[in-house]
Amino acid sequence: MKEMKNPMLPLALFLCALVFLAGQARAAEKNLSLSAQVGVMYDSNVFLAHDDEDSDLITVLGAKVGVRAAVGSYGRLSAAFGFTGNIYSDYSDGDVITQDHAVNLTFRGDKYHIVFEDTFLFDSYPIDAVLLGRVDNWLNTLRAAVGARYDKLGWELGGRVRVLQYPDIPAYDYTDSSLYIEGSYIYSSKTDFFVRVTFGTIDYRLDEHNEPDYVDAKVGVRGSVTDKTDYELGAGWQRKDYDKSGAIADTSDYSGFSLSGKLDSAATEKTSFAFLVSYAPSESVLSNYNKVFYIAGGMRHHFTQKITGDFSLGYERSTNSDSSDNDFDKVVFDAKVSYALNDRSSVLLKMKWESRSSDDPVREYDRLLSGLFYEVRF
Repeated sequence: MKEMKNPMLPLALFLCALVFLAGQARAAEKNLSLSAQVGVMYDSNVFLAHDDEDSDLITVLGAKVGVRAAVGSYGRLSAAFGFTGNIYSDYSDGDVITQDHAVNLTFRGDKYHIVFEDTFLFDSYPIDAVLLGRVDNWLNTLRAAVGARYDKLGWELGGRVRVLQYPDIPAYDYTDSSLYIEGSYIYSSKTDFFVRVTFGTIDYRLDEHNEPDYVDAKVGVRGSVTDKTDYELGAGWQRKDYDKSGAIADTSDYSGFSLSGKLDSAATEKTSFAFLVSYAPSESVLSNYNKVFYIAGGMRHHFTQKITGDFSLGYERSTNSDSSDNDFDKVVFDAKVSYALNDRSSVLLKMKWESRSSDDPVREYDRLLSGLFYEVRF
């Protein structure tokens, strides 16, 4: 198995900033949160195989650190870092530590606002029961924006850079750079309309790729049905033009529409709901593009003062423009029940079931993850 290539520079920079902020937060008695988790998880299909499934018991160790602090009179900074270590009982070559961080710095005045955001995720997972290899990948997204809100009108101008790297599979590596402008109109105290136009380009690591420039336009409405229920509805159009300089995949120019909707509701003091639905074209690295339909719903319910449950169900349908063998349907169900032992510790039961069906039987699988965890908060 190849040695894991871990992009440590973003992590090291973030940890230095986090140590400084933690010291400042302690000194100023700001909000500093620390938590740790240990558990045992059963995985029914470690390698996502369509047959001859291999199961394993995994010891899970994790920790999270969060900091919130004021920056001057108008600024607010939040930062969070987490890692999770998975230790396999039988397939020890699959052991891995995943990492993630998120930083948000916002300055907001009476009319104007400035936002800086950075998110990072390093992940890895076993890929083959014979090779006992892993797929390492990391994703970093940086966004900066400036905007203003007047009596009825508002605007925001921003940019985003999204970098995906697979150290051992360069065909998947790309950088997505884009600029957007959004305008909004406040129709009433509960409703506003918005228009957003994004211009971007995707640069692949390998020269053999056809690389697209794209335009993505979206119009929508968002607001509140009640004081406890928020919604957003949108419709859009996307156009991608490829340079035709590469040799990987049949990447024809295309255009397509998109739809989206979401609803968040705190129905009662004990129960809250969230729903999401979307349809949009999506880049496919090796086979032109996919048309993806996704719908999901979630619920949180406080059964008692000590027992809380989180449940979600999602369905995804992906249709590929190049080959039906790349089409698939996927269903995912998540459940978590936590029991608070006291103000600082909890016991959690977690379960995740996913099923993927495809015209290509080799790409089908079923998987069940279930585990018992202990969490402590400092």
